[in-house]
This record gives sequence, structure tokens and C-alpha cells, in this order.
Amino acid sequence: MKNPSTYIMTELKKFVSAIPKIRIRYKYDDDAKIYFIEVVPNDVFRNDRKYILWENKLFKNFVKKFPNQHICFMSDDEPLRLEKLLGIDRIDFEIAGNRFAMQ
Repeated sequence: MKNPSTYIMTELKKFVSAIPKIRIRYKYDDDAKIYFIEVVPNDVFRNDRKYILWENKLFKNFVKKFPNQHICFMSDDEPLRLEKLLGIDRIDFEIAGNRFAMQ
């Protein structure tokens, strides 16, 4: 079985290929023991049916494969930006589709 980080990054790459207008950043917080996934733009995160179905599927599969791990999805709406929430100094993984354009 893959480790949680490898599993998440593999799934993120597949999804960005399917929806090229998004950017996804991922960070594991060792203190909180949570895998954070930030999806932008916010409109996709909140309203895109394809994204919502994908997130639900990834969440369910992740919990099934890694029952002792935690995963959290967020977007760029304040105050839950990845940097502000965690005060992070690095992103563990970032991928943007070829049609992503930050507003």
C-alpha cells in the first residue's frame, strides 16, 4: 500500500489533468497530523460538481485506506488560506493545470 503522501499526490495529479483550470497545493502538518489540500479558484471548490464528487471520493478512499490519518480540504477564502491557517514556510506539493489563471 502506498503511504498517504504518495497516494494524495498521485490523486491530485490525476485530478488536475481532468480539470486544468485549477491549482492544488498540499501540505502535511506534522504537529496537527493533518494533510491539508487547498484548491483554487474558490468557484471550483464551492460550485463545480465534478470537483465536489472528486473530493468526496478522495475523502472516502483516503479514510478507508488510512483510517488513522486526517485530511482537510480548503480554498483560498479568508481566513482559511493555507499560509494563514498554518503559518507555513513551505508547500509540500503544488500543481496547476495548464488553464489555471489566478484572478
